[in-house]
Amino acid sequence: MAQSHSSVEREVTCVKKHPQQDRHKGITHLGGKGWQMTRWQVTAAINSGGETFYTRVGGKRAIIQVTDDREDPYLRTVVDDQWTDDLLALPECAGNIAPPRQAAPTRGRNTP
Repeated sequence: MAQSHSSVEREVTCVKKHPQQDRHKGITHLGGKGWQMTRWQVTAAINSGGETFYTRVGGKRAIIQVTDDREDPYLRTVVDDQWTDDLLALPECAGNIAPPRQAAPTRGRNTP
């Protein structure tokens, strides 16, 4: 597995899951201290090479990678070149997750 020289590293400490037959594809969101992203946002960030995501389980750092499933790629952790289920063992992220908001344009209205 190739090493990347990412500029941003994020530790994943929680996940949101939606029940599915494939437990890995049931992960919908990942989160950490001060951030939460969808599985698709994390996948795009990893594939672009701009960010590295990881967890810490049992004192070991597990890098999150995108699987090679062409139809529906999903995320899994890798420790010592072996796929692991560390993401599935993380606790559920607290609170509701809302998509980022974009500021609505002001149209000459005065607001109180």
